[in-house]
Amino acid sequence: MNQNYTRTVCNQISREIFQMLTRSHILDLPNEIIYHCFDYLSFYEIQQSFRNLNIRFTHLITIHWSSIQIDSDVRKLQFECLLSNLNPTQIKSLHLSENDDQRHYVLQFLSRFPIETLKNLRSLKLNKLSQQSFHLIISNLHQLHKLSNLIILDIPEDNDEFLFEHLFSNQNPILKSLTLDGILYCDTTTIYSLSNIEILALNCYVDNVHHFLERTPKLKKLNLNLYELSNTNDIQTMNLDTNMFLCIPLTLSYLKIELRGNTDFYTMNTMMKLFKLNNTSLFQLEHLVISGEVHETLLDGQQWKQLIYHYLPSVKQFQFHFTVTNENNWNYIEYHVGDWITIDLDDILSTFKTDFWLNKHQWFVYGSTDDESTILYTLPYCETSSIYLGGSESTLSNYRTQITSPVVPYTYHYTQRIQELTLCISSDDDLSSRPYHYYFSHVIKLCLNSKEELQNIIELLSNVINLNNIQQLELSYPIQLDSVALSNLISHLPNLNTLCIWYKITGDFIFLNNIRNKSHFKHLEIRVRTQEDFRNILQMLKLNLYSLMLKVSVEEENFKENNREFISKWIREQLQLIDDNEISIDVLSIGEKTSWITIEFNSNHHLLQEII
Repeated sequence: MNQNYTRTVCNQISREIFQMLTRSHILDLPNEIIYHCFDYLSFYEIQQSFRNLNIRFTHLITIHWSSIQIDSDVRKLQFECLLSNLNPTQIKSLHLSENDDQRHYVLQFLSRFPIETLKNLRSLKLNKLSQQSFHLIISNLHQLHKLSNLIILDIPEDNDEFLFEHLFSNQNPILKSLTLDGILYCDTTTIYSLSNIEILALNCYVDNVHHFLERTPKLKKLNLNLYELSNTNDIQTMNLDTNMFLCIPLTLSYLKIELRGNTDFYTMNTMMKLFKLNNTSLFQLEHLVISGEVHETLLDGQQWKQLIYHYLPSVKQFQFHFTVTNENNWNYIEYHVGDWITIDLDDILSTFKTDFWLNKHQWFVYGSTDDESTILYTLPYCETSSIYLGGSESTLSNYRTQITSPVVPYTYHYTQRIQELTLCISSDDDLSSRPYHYYFSHVIKLCLNSKEELQNIIELLSNVINLNNIQQLELSYPIQLDSVALSNLISHLPNLNTLCIWYKITGDFIFLNNIRNKSHFKHLEIRVRTQEDFRNILQMLKLNLYSLMLKVSVEEENFKENNREFISKWIREQLQLIDDNEISIDVLSIGEKTSWITIEFNSNHHLLQEII
């Protein structure tokens, strides 16, 4: 009796557990998974989809929101929704970008939510801000007691001292990571308290960077875009032994230097002095990365061996990417002067085939040259962002490549790191040509560059790229794809959200139908030849099902010369807009050479039109 009862109870429990495990309903998901899903959606999308769905989701939205981005692509309805519903204490990550946006969304946001009200902000990214917005934010950063990561891109002019005062001191003791994009120069004699920055990315002159580094004694990771001496009137007579002392802190374990400016400055002699002067502070350095356009003397493995042996004893990983231009051969091509010089690639690579490189450290090197330029880099490839890949290189009679180890293919770790790819292909390329031995599985942005009519474009690309990951597509030259072929290409890019066509097109725009069917597509940028082309695009996208930002440049002279009011009225007529409440028109500006008209298509078929 007891056994039967026990068996019955166990069977019932098993059935209930099975039913519970097999149910698939969003309400059954724990909050942690829902929060993770929210990370893939914008604030506006979450508000539109889940607000007032039920008490639980209303509560989740209220207490959890982490990332906000406000830039020129933000739709009017999205921005209004954000202002109405946002709780400033929820924000953990904020990205603000103005880029001459005359709607002043950033200032509106800051007037509604002053930067000091974002009490839980941990990461802040600023891009192309006006002086007013920039000063308003930076001056109050000291009130953000949880801010640990700050990125500033395209810094407004004449703010070097201002940034130095507010960021390279202890006003923000929690700030650990700082990225500054823009050449900074500081000659202040004011003494500030030391900062706690541990990760720093900086653009600076080699004889001025010490002002910034001496304020960061806890630095562990440094990324330098390094320019030659700020006073270039007479580099040869300057005291390099004094000007190249960088004040690198002893705590540094990772150093990346991108060499910018005059290639004749970056000789092996210069590099030797640079590391010799700073060697006492580099004893703890474990990872060194150097890249840039350099002097030919840097293509010498024996010299690098001596430099590492004497000045970098703790380095475990050394990566470089050097490009050297043969000025003599360029002059021979352009001006027919001098003699053609053949680069001895075998001699260069032989210096990287010693026991030091192949056995002790296993640092393998790949080199290529066409006698006009020579490229040399270590494997794995140290540039993680973008690469230009041409299909015709292997057909050049003087093009040579070589690798220092036959065991490691030249694509070793090469294609796994590239996120932006510019692919130059021609009608002569086939599946057996060299570029198609690569496979780029993580490319997000694809730029196609070709002047030829291409056949089997889908087959060609699918052999090079994982098309499922492509989010941005740029067509930079008149690729001879008819509208059907372009539609087919777009249909094979399921996650495409941005399309930019930089060359002027005219005629058939049937490929736009594929864009209308993509719920996540958000940005179309296109150059057209005639006013009629613009009219056709407007008519095709008028009833777009989803929000879309459209930017159009019209080549036709008599259209470009019109003022804002005329173009606004013309657009209204083409869209047959009668009610003033149906569309809000705000013409921002018209460029001197090209008019870029920006129109926002909302999912409710309302429009916000601007010319920038």
